[in-house]
Amino acid sequence: MRSDSEFLGGLTGQVVRIVAVDEQDLPPLVLLEVSQLGVVAAREGAAHFFPWNEIVEITPAEISTGDKELVEALLGVDSEP
Repeated sequence: MRSDSEFLGGLTGQVVRIVAVDEQDLPPLVLLEVSQLGVVAAREGAAHFFPWNEIVEITPAEISTGDKELVEALLGVDSEP
């Protein structure tokens, strides 16, 4: 895995911003998996693989209420007791 894998591993399951080559203004995505080949991130039920050679930057994203609900839905978390 890459040398920054601890940082990225800590972002797994959280909303991130991914800046990728040939991709303009990607929406906030939930980081699902980090591997030696790249990362898997999802939004609205659709997962997408980003190989390392396409990734420029990955940063934590601030999330709105709607994004929080998205994260909970993707991770199968129920916010109700």
